[in-house]
Amino acid sequence: MQLPPIDWHGRFGLVAADSPSNVWVVGTTSADSPEKQATHLLHYDGTAWREVPFPQAEGKGFTLITGLSVAGGHTWVVGNRQSDVIVEEWDGRSWRSHRAPTECRTGGDSFGGMPNFCTFTAIKAFGPNDVWAAGHGAWNGFNGPLLFHGNGTAPHHPALRAGGHPRVRTRRGATPST
Repeated sequence: MQLPPIDWHGRFGLVAADSPSNVWVVGTTSADSPEKQATHLLHYDGTAWREVPFPQAEGKGFTLITGLSVAGGHTWVVGNRQSDVIVEEWDGRSWRSHRAPTECRTGGDSFGGMPNFCTFTAIKAFGPNDVWAAGHGAWNGFNGPLLFHGNGTAPHHPALRAGGHPRVRTRRGATPST
């Protein structure tokens, strides 16, 4: 098994597969600043590797992929593009962007005058309609770990608060797949 010709210098940071013929690797180029780095996704179909073009946001800076999961022929990545959370799904033909939960996109102040934010650091898919994403967030009245679940038809958003007793809040309508 040989990698495709790679004309960039950098590293591989994540690997995931749901079979020997559906293997994915996330890599980034080495650069003297994050703005000059690029994200690369490679796919192995059981016979050959190829680079799958990944949507790069113009003028939005470096995309940091922090989570990768593969299940049921779908590939999921999460991360950040500047302060924006990204959730992307490969359906076998193209990338599809999914909106981050409302709390991650709503303006306002969280704590100490900081703007609202979320970071997704991991994702696990059990199928195209059963996806979990984990990370951290802060918005008015909340600062702590996050766990999001989307099931494709009736999405759930539990938010777990750090410290003391976790307070679980479930709300229909927000999902990594909307």
